[in-house]
Amino acid sequence: MESTRAIRARIRGLDARTVLNVRDGAAVSGVAAEIGLPRTTTHRVLEALSHSGLVYRDAADDCYRPRRAPLA
Repeated sequence: MESTRAIRARIRGLDARTVLNVRDGAAVSGVAAEIGLPRTTTHRVLEALSHSGLVYRDAADDCYRPRRAPLA
């Protein structure tokens, strides 16, 4: 049985990814404001999503953007 902490982490990741999908990218502060989490927590969530390949950090404007899956 999974802990509630693991489930909460997944929900936070999904919430952050949803914001990035809707906005087609956003800075940490924008995502944090949208999902109601502190910036430090949001940064950790976005970095976890980045390490898993679901988002990337755009060096041009320091925003996180959703990574699009290639067409099969």
